[in-house]
Amino acid sequence: MLSQSSRKSNSVIAMEDSEPQEPLQPNPRNRAPLNLDVLNTIFVFTNYPDLLSLSLTCSAFRPLAIRTLLRTRPVVLKNIATIPKFRDFIFSDGPARTPHIIALIVDVAHNETTPDPETSERAIEALIAILRHAPSLKSLELISSANERPIAYLDDPRLSAAVGEVASLRELTIGGKTKVTDFIGAMRSPITKLTLRFLEPAGGIDDSWSPISLCAALSPFAHSLESLAIEHSNVRLAGNPPGSAVSTSAQFYALRSLTFTNLVAVPHLALFFKLFPNLDGTVHLTGSIYDLHDLESEDDSEHYNFSRRAREQNGTAQEGRCWTRLERLICDVWTLFVLNLQCPIGLTMIQECPADADSLERRYLVESLRDHPPTRLNLHVTASWNGGFDEPSLGGMIPPEAATTLTHLTLFVEYKYNACPSESARKEPLEQNRRLRGLLLNIVNKIQSVVTRVRGPSSIPTLGSETADTRWSDLWRDTLLPGIEHLHALTHFRLAFHCIARQAEDPGRPISEEPLVEDLRPSSGFDFTAVASAIADALPSLQFCFITNSARVVDTKFVYAFDPVERWCESRAWRIVPHAPFGDGIDHPEAMTPHTDTLGTRKALVELEDGVAEAIIEMEDLDLSIKEEAKNVATLG
Repeated sequence: MLSQSSRKSNSVIAMEDSEPQEPLQPNPRNRAPLNLDVLNTIFVFTNYPDLLSLSLTCSAFRPLAIRTLLRTRPVVLKNIATIPKFRDFIFSDGPARTPHIIALIVDVAHNETTPDPETSERAIEALIAILRHAPSLKSLELISSANERPIAYLDDPRLSAAVGEVASLRELTIGGKTKVTDFIGAMRSPITKLTLRFLEPAGGIDDSWSPISLCAALSPFAHSLESLAIEHSNVRLAGNPPGSAVSTSAQFYALRSLTFTNLVAVPHLALFFKLFPNLDGTVHLTGSIYDLHDLESEDDSEHYNFSRRAREQNGTAQEGRCWTRLERLICDVWTLFVLNLQCPIGLTMIQECPADADSLERRYLVESLRDHPPTRLNLHVTASWNGGFDEPSLGGMIPPEAATTLTHLTLFVEYKYNACPSESARKEPLEQNRRLRGLLLNIVNKIQSVVTRVRGPSSIPTLGSETADTRWSDLWRDTLLPGIEHLHALTHFRLAFHCIARQAEDPGRPISEEPLVEDLRPSSGFDFTAVASAIADALPSLQFCFITNSARVVDTKFVYAFDPVERWCESRAWRIVPHAPFGDGIDHPEAMTPHTDTLGTRKALVELEDGVAEAIIEMEDLDLSIKEEAKNVATLG
């Protein structure tokens, strides 16, 4: 009798010598079915690269991946050739694909604005077919990268008719030179978000959007429109002209967010309250005090008096009614001053205020922040190097009244540095007129002699002498630090310093060897931690600190022609831990920097990972504006 082990051994041998038994083969009928409904749900939460990878592993995944991508991501068609190709793609499996198209962006490239008629016709027919067979399309953008140039496909009446037939459409963006009434008049669906770019209205004053043209074009959506943006088109909301037969009786009660980027008249809040009574989201209003037709030939004092009267009128208009609250206000300093808004504002974003002490914009900023201190502020400051004389300073731009309430500050400093020319280039104009040179030298010598008697050896450089090199330490101490050191209530601070360094036409040295450029270059050892420590030292309540160091260094080969030499954009972030015993296991010990501030408080700077820093920036409204982000993107590009 064979033992059990012998029987097992023989059975194995027999199986190896014989044909494979059928029961050992996988039986398709016994497999667990692939639950596509579960996968469909999982795909919604799958990252884009993982989704593409999964779609390549199994043919069953591919239709799910396509449907998920169509549902969750906008389809972007960047040139005319892609429009017929995308039509062929979705119609190859129309019933499974067309119902899942949710968002479509057609952004025609600049060099394809005038294609041959046959190609243009094919593209328009394909686009119309897509629109007519996309029953779930909610968001549509028809854009021309050529901005103000006429674009044929936007003026085609068949296209506007097709857009009007999309009953599911809720968000529409039209960007290009065309008649907006062709699209707006054709719309039958209740639009909730409308963006118009580079468009001139029918019936506007001087090609500007007026209360009349605005109400005439948009009144069909008065009860559905929640977000309105008119960008790169003049807006003149200043009341009805005398004798006008058209009233502005339309009121946009549903509107929550409003954007006008080209104000060419003083914004009168009384009219804004009448047209848009329930704004509580984002209000973006920008204009220019030097583009106002009423003030083209006036000086700064007249500008200020005019703006002050408008500010007082808007203050009076808010005595009877006002918006209850705004989540975000985006404007330039002049608009901020004139609006004189008294309602609570979650985040105030101010564009491009010069740091020059005598600038009118700076005066508007200081008075606005003093009268209505914000809690969260995004401030874009521009400054320029003045050759070592009267350097700009941020000191005093945020008044003491605002320092007591300000808890979150995003400070974007755009610093323009023009390198000094060579010694021969500086002397050349003087050599052309020796008499003038003698007069100037005589004046400088007399000034120096007076200063020497009063203050000792003078620090005023003589004519033709080298100016002192600008260093980061000087810039930080004299320009940046005075603007923040009094903000003792600040808990979240983000500093984004962007330097634009230009080489002189007749340089004394390469722009890359300028001391300021070498100080800022991260590869040369820019000390982020030292700056963060100085900030933590100055701000006792600070909890989080974010620093971005970016630069664009260019060489000037010809007048107004700049050749990029180098660029960079690097960021760091820290959490400031007060009274923290070092090495107690909080976060990673190697990421902690011990620090003691001027009050003797022991602190630790805990460096944050990029993902954590980005999450905090988004959560605490420390984002840069679109223009500021564009500058950093250009730096990296």
